[in-house]
Amino acid sequence: MISSACVDWKAILVFFSMITPILVGAFVAWVAYWQLKVNRDKLRLELYNRRFDVYSKTLDFYQVMRNYDGNFKTEDSVKTSQRAFIKASRESQFLFDKESGVFDILNEMNQRTSRMYTYKQGIFLGRVPLDIEKQENEYNEDSTWLTAGLLKMELKMAQYLNFHKQ
Repeated sequence: MISSACVDWKAILVFFSMITPILVGAFVAWVAYWQLKVNRDKLRLELYNRRFDVYSKTLDFYQVMRNYDGNFKTEDSVKTSQRAFIKASRESQFLFDKESGVFDILNEMNQRTSRMYTYKQGIFLGRVPLDIEKQENEYNEDSTWLTAGLLKMELKMAQYLNFHKQ
């Protein structure tokens, strides 16, 4: 049995007073490390969500334009999705690298869908253009490009939308 007279309580107290700041510092460093990791992942998730929102609005607009027949009953959905698409396409220049080409594809998609919209609306209203054959060919070309452009955009966005890769 150890008597209390043999134990140097003062030395033990000094030892714990010296080691306590080290333990507290290590704990604070550990908490800071995990906060850094959580905040980095949160930032990546927010960036991913904003990029995916661009993709989602583009896909919505694509679907609306593929089904648009020039009828004024469906014009509200076209205008609503077009506004969301334009906003998303403008935002894409800040979310994707310039070299990715995403912004350029979305910009071209906007121009082509505008022509498609004008053509369909004119046909629905009975305004047959003088150069109907030329405009029909342009419409068909734009329509074909729209599908190919969407696939091209998906390929270019893929590296940005793979959340687990980064």
